[in-house]
Amino acid sequence: MRMYSASVTVAIATLWLTACQGDGGTDEKLDTRSRTEQQGAAIAAKHGAPNGAEGGAGAIGFPAMTAFSDLARLPYGHHSQHASSFDRTGGNDDWSKGNHFFYTDEHGDKVLLDAVGPGCVYRTWFTGQSPDQRIHFYFDGERTPRVDMALGDLFSGTRAPFLAPLVRDRFDSSGGFISYVPLPFAKSLRITLSPGSEGRDPYFNFDYHLYDASEPVTTFTGDEDGSAARALWSRSGADPKSTADGAAEVDATFGLSPGESRTLLDVDGPRQITRIHASIAGVAPVPYPGDYRDSGRAHKGASRFTVAIDPANEGVVLQRRLDYHVKDQAADVYVDDTLAGTWLVRGEDATTSWRDAFFQLPKALTEGKRAIDVRVQFKSSANDYNEFFYWVYSRVDGADLLTDVLDVGTAASESAHDYAILGQTWLGDRTFQYPKGVKFAGPLNDLWIRITWNGEARPAVFAPLGSFFAQGQLGPGLSTGLAAGMNADGTMYMFFPMPFAAHATIELVNQGTARIDDVWFDVKHAPFTGSFDDVGTFRAAYNTARPSTQGKDLVFLDTEGAGRIVGVVESVRGQKTIDPEPHLPSFFLEGDERAHIDDRRTPSLHGTGTEDFFNGGWYFDQGFFSLPTHGFVAGDLTGTNPNTRAMYRFFTSDSISFDKHVRLTIEHGGTDEIPVEAWTLTYYYWQPEPRLRWSDTLAIGDDASESGHGYAITQQSWQGSRAFTFEGEDTTPLFASGRAHKGTSAFTLAIDPNNRGVVLRRLLAQHIGRQLAHVSVDGARVTDWYTPGGNPTHEWLEDEIYLPAEVTANRSSIRVTIEFVSSAVDYNEFEYRAYSVLP
Repeated sequence: MRMYSASVTVAIATLWLTACQGDGGTDEKLDTRSRTEQQGAAIAAKHGAPNGAEGGAGAIGFPAMTAFSDLARLPYGHHSQHASSFDRTGGNDDWSKGNHFFYTDEHGDKVLLDAVGPGCVYRTWFTGQSPDQRIHFYFDGERTPRVDMALGDLFSGTRAPFLAPLVRDRFDSSGGFISYVPLPFAKSLRITLSPGSEGRDPYFNFDYHLYDASEPVTTFTGDEDGSAARALWSRSGADPKSTADGAAEVDATFGLSPGESRTLLDVDGPRQITRIHASIAGVAPVPYPGDYRDSGRAHKGASRFTVAIDPANEGVVLQRRLDYHVKDQAADVYVDDTLAGTWLVRGEDATTSWRDAFFQLPKALTEGKRAIDVRVQFKSSANDYNEFFYWVYSRVDGADLLTDVLDVGTAASESAHDYAILGQTWLGDRTFQYPKGVKFAGPLNDLWIRITWNGEARPAVFAPLGSFFAQGQLGPGLSTGLAAGMNADGTMYMFFPMPFAAHATIELVNQGTARIDDVWFDVKHAPFTGSFDDVGTFRAAYNTARPSTQGKDLVFLDTEGAGRIVGVVESVRGQKTIDPEPHLPSFFLEGDERAHIDDRRTPSLHGTGTEDFFNGGWYFDQGFFSLPTHGFVAGDLTGTNPNTRAMYRFFTSDSISFDKHVRLTIEHGGTDEIPVEAWTLTYYYWQPEPRLRWSDTLAIGDDASESGHGYAITQQSWQGSRAFTFEGEDTTPLFASGRAHKGTSAFTLAIDPNNRGVVLRRLLAQHIGRQLAHVSVDGARVTDWYTPGGNPTHEWLEDEIYLPAEVTANRSSIRVTIEFVSSAVDYNEFEYRAYSVLP
């Protein structure tokens, strides 16, 4: 009698105070943004092109969600942004009842996002809201919302275009409500939330991209075709890339002694690694602890059965449940009377005696067949060979699809599969337990993968298999991520594309103290055509903090150069002993993520908590889960000490781009006060040469700097000096002088004439909210500069706009004019920096 299915059961277990209460928005003023003259008119004319017709930023909207093959190409004019309910004081009150929203509009709704584009929101996350609260999306300055719906409906997954699997509720995403339906906008997007009947205010996060003013973007209508993205997510676990011509494949099964290494691939380019598969005997996701009863048989002769497979398979995996207190069970496996190999399960365990074992059937014996006859011939063991349940997985497009099951000991299932047995030694029931997943963490942590590109002295990847395959350091867990994971049968997969120009070497190293046998690897690679000018090499940064440092964030990645982050894996072990509230045993998960991009002193991303960052909520109150972009796959759910979590998140459409430098970190505890042990891995694409170069700085209030830059101001309203702090990890006060006006300021900045655009960065005092100005370059209106909110605690803000090459290329300087439009008080400026985007 079948009491438990490993694949099925594991899967199931699976703003702040406003400075101005004005007219409710900047809509009418933003409505004029495209009515520009000269070059500005040409820029505006480009808006409205299909989002699939790529500019420098690549695909936008739904096309970006299916452009997995293009992740290695580094976009231009692709600026990662974030809005959330993080505590503006720097504490841990990360929710909007603390007024962590931008302002309240004329309808009494709270404004959660107020962005000037072109741009696109890719991730929407909530928790703690009232389901009847209504969310409104105002696009391109419109006065009536284009989307007006209850939050409960938005996250139901049944209201087009917000459909599953791109939309999930708290039961699917373990406490978090998540939507990855893209929301592109040509000019602006304002998102507001009405009060709810339950009197709640939610935690919220939005991840979005802003683009250069010349980037063609078609604004969201609600009629976009998201079927390709939904289909891709529905087959998560299969290779999301199209099949490459001229592909080659290498595979091997081997063992490694301590300190020993093995070369898996050594090949010249230009080519690309398209996928990596791996498995380790005995290492697979296990169910929750508890008693499981199953019937089965044992023999010293042979068993035989017929099972269904997919004819498009690239091989088949057999998974068998066995009684593991019988030591060293070995049998020869035949497929249609052809020997496939010996299935050996080493060792024994009389305490937690259930195990699942796996056997790879080669493609040569299974391809093109709809069914196979399997014979399992006893070879040796301490007693006999037992079998309770077989799962049959057909590997199709890199995914292991469950195509048949045989429940040994159940008459109907045995009859349906023509099951027969010779030399039977036992028939009956057993009630055992599976061990906890952490018992199998050793091989995943001790075996390290090392990838080296183009003969570089340092490897691009050197990390434990567990973290590399999005399992983390706490043992195996069912993981069905788009880019990497572990199937129910224990097969690990990696699908990130990895192009290389000259050479690639992949090695496996045993960093542990015990020999590890029956390790299987399969690497597929194919030709790479086209230029490498805009292509980054795949990297994985592996960092540990054992223990963490009081007052300092955990570091995911801190690197110079250009690139984009496409995923993170975090494993963390917290200490319960100093939790400020005894009923919060997982308080270490309160840590906010922060990203400082291109040396900007203000975080471009600042979130609300660790489980929020991984798209869960309330410390993952629904337990383990795995979805295409994120999951909580392993750890301790009992609340006892130690308290552990292993989590992953992939950034595909919402990748974090950088052109000069990036520092991505996360707190441990509400303010880095909870000691933890942490292991992090960050997937990213990288080029060593930066794409952004500082060109000039205007220090306002400095007579020499103002004179040297031809600074001029009209209708000045203030001049003086201030000492404020920035939001984020470093709150050291900065002293600066500046001015404010209600007229214009103008200045000349030097730039590199060989540019692909210019990033103009401004230091301002952000306690003055909703500052809006028109920006002209050499007399032509180009864009608007808008900062929607204000922080009275950490008042410094570095904000930036993106000037396209149409108005900057082939010029050694530009004359910038800032024209005041509106704000709570006036428009202030302390410093301007020009960064030239390099070709």
